[in-house]
Amino acid sequence: MIIMKKFYKLNLLFGVVFLFFIWTDGNSQVSIRENAEQTNVSLKASASGTNNRSGVAYNPLKQVYYSVDAGNASFPVDSYNAAGELLDSVASGFDFRGAWWNPLLYTFEGNGYNSLGIFSKAIDPFTGVAVTGGSVVAANTQPGTQSCGDLDTANYEIIYYSGGSIYRYSRLDDQALGSAAITGLPGGTTLNSYGVFYTGIEGMEYGVYDYTNLRFIFLNRLAEYVGFSQLPGTAFAASSYKTSWANRLFWVYDDSETTWFSYNVLEGYPLGIKNSEINDSRDISIYPNPVTTETRLDLGDLNSEVTHIRLLSVNGEVLKDITDIPSTTYTLNLGNESKGMYILQVTTLEGENYFRKLIKQ
Repeated sequence: MIIMKKFYKLNLLFGVVFLFFIWTDGNSQVSIRENAEQTNVSLKASASGTNNRSGVAYNPLKQVYYSVDAGNASFPVDSYNAAGELLDSVASGFDFRGAWWNPLLYTFEGNGYNSLGIFSKAIDPFTGVAVTGGSVVAANTQPGTQSCGDLDTANYEIIYYSGGSIYRYSRLDDQALGSAAITGLPGGTTLNSYGVFYTGIEGMEYGVYDYTNLRFIFLNRLAEYVGFSQLPGTAFAASSYKTSWANRLFWVYDDSETTWFSYNVLEGYPLGIKNSEINDSRDISIYPNPVTTETRLDLGDLNSEVTHIRLLSVNGEVLKDITDIPSTTYTLNLGNESKGMYILQVTTLEGENYFRKLIKQ
């Protein structure tokens, strides 16, 4: 199994200026909040649909939340602004279970019932609001028919919970990457049947919900218990569906209020994705991007460590696999490729993967 670098560094060319979006753990001063704090952001569900709301995702570029409703492709996807105000509601076109934001592709995605696949929901490019349409972009062989997945953005894999274990599948090709039984839970813990969450915090990467004791449970990558954050007594005891993780907040859907309520379960963890320039000497730059025929990769001081440069389709198909990399710069020819979006993968001797989004004009 290839272990991916824990920071995704993504770049787009706007004119001649690169704006970098970093999905960062911010681990250095992060700790578990002993008593979770309910925030002032809640998402009132639209009148259509059911109380089987099963996932929340957050678009950091447009500051838009999305909520999905499990059970039928005609059920709604609701869109909200950052304050939690309902912006619009449209038919999902897909029987969602889990939901997440994919920071590599800048897309709102989710897994479906059983083996329906991974669905990318269409969104308005200007407002970010979910609109009619979308497509299945990848297969999924999740462990349970009702599993509500989440995207591990560091390893680019989808995680699921089923029957006491955490299961992992590659987002690129749906390859099963392994599973681990959850261990060390406190006595009396009863977990939500379908929900699991990727927190992005090193050493406590996964989360599950103890609905009996109203606790957000932190687990490490080995699925070992790390600790918990106690939710207030007013939190809903969601035994199935109705839980999610988005914008670094834990979300629980309350049937009686038909509303998603959010809880901050972490100390020292700033919300949202930060935009900043990368000054890391090991960073990889690409110019031009978008590209018409050729683009140049500057590998910096990674050059001596790079074993592969791969060009992938957005569905994970390997279109080019380059192993002869003679210098710190490499010219990649896309003359024979169709117009559209691609993913560039750079792999080092240590098995670290660096990904970049590449546009062919």
